[in-house]
Amino acid sequence: MSGQRATWIQLWVERLASDPAAWTALHALQMLMSKHAPIKVGRADLWELRVEPKDGDGDVAERFETWMRASNLFVNPSRDRGVVLGGVAPLPGPATALVAVVDRGGAESRAHAITLGHALGGTWRARKGVVWTLGWPPEREGDVPALAELAAWARRRSSGLLVNPESQDAVVLVQKWACPVLPFEGDEVAAEVEGHGGTA
Repeated sequence: MSGQRATWIQLWVERLASDPAAWTALHALQMLMSKHAPIKVGRADLWELRVEPKDGDGDVAERFETWMRASNLFVNPSRDRGVVLGGVAPLPGPATALVAVVDRGGAESRAHAITLGHALGGTWRARKGVVWTLGWPPEREGDVPALAELAAWARRRSSGLLVNPESQDAVVLVQKWACPVLPFEGDEVAAEVEGHGGTA
């Protein structure tokens, strides 16, 4: 058994060019929420990787970042920008909210976990979600917690816009971050999120 603690790694991946899905969501929210809609919407993929390193594996997070930049498993360098967060919250401004979304029952990627194990050693879990970044004017900062909840669960005629409650789980964060942050299905891991200061 390894004497090293399990480590969480968060990889933030966003498009280098404008994202059509984010542009569409912005305009849909403007129609649904009128003057209360965000003025900026961004979207990024968030990979949360949990590794139990073997003794002697060294700094696995540092080795992952080096390996990740030489591989296209997570990031397409011609299309994407990938950032290992290192515990730093991706919050671009004060009147900002983040909506982290996972597909219920489909967030885990065994194939990615196996590939990481072969490349870097240790035992891995790989989970992928989407994080929407919603920005309002600075003078609306006090309203952001309520507005973010409205935006996250805004509904089109047949489904949710940012979150589809029929098939997805989500957590809304305002000026907070956690590691891990993506919603979990099991109580065991959900307790781990709470212990890191998450709001799930």
